[in-house]
Amino acid sequence: LTVECWARVHSKGGFNILVANEPKSSRAHWEIYTYAKTGGFSAYLPANRPAEIKSGIDVTDGKRHHLAMVIDAGRIRLYVDGREVANAKDTRPPGRIKRPGQLAFGALVSGPIGCDGAIDEVRISKVARAITSPPTKPLDTDADTVGLWRFDKPDKTGRFADASRKAGPAAIVRRGGRPRQLGENETLVIAPPADIVSLRKMLKAALAELSLPSLVGA
Repeated sequence: LTVECWARVHSKGGFNILVANEPKSSRAHWEIYTYAKTGGFSAYLPANRPAEIKSGIDVTDGKRHHLAMVIDAGRIRLYVDGREVANAKDTRPPGRIKRPGQLAFGALVSGPIGCDGAIDEVRISKVARAITSPPTKPLDTDADTVGLWRFDKPDKTGRFADASRKAGPAAIVRRGGRPRQLGENETLVIAPPADIVSLRKMLKAALAELSLPSLVGA
């Protein structure tokens, strides 16, 4: 796995989430972020020992940085602008997750921690890419790209296209109805493709069980 992003983070008072996969309660959860108070680029994988991988390199200086996490050959490595800044064992149990969950940018999937900054583009790959220097051109796709999102400008529906073959657009999700904290106002989330056939079967069975002709007024 390789997770890359360009980011500009402005403060270190709290944690700043860059990219997060699934809720923290999932054994497949991982996140890359900056550490509170120190601003150090870090990663959190709850199924790993150690769960926290901290580089100690402050990236909350308001400057644009290329940040990456690479997992391969039993190691988890972190990179800042092409330089390896952390290296730890990958001790997570083997096995694939059959049902993928959501992916969030600039926040946790379940909230409420956000990001005081901006994320330019994110690329996720199913291979360990060689990180030797900051990219000199926009990130590109190939057969190993799981997703590539550029956050320059949303389309007319408010979504950001996925340049990979999976074509899973990112949608802006606004959290309202409660006091807002720093970075909590919006998050970009990728939803897994809906299984429409199964959903229709479940709804039909529910209507039959409730003796309802439709969901109107239910």
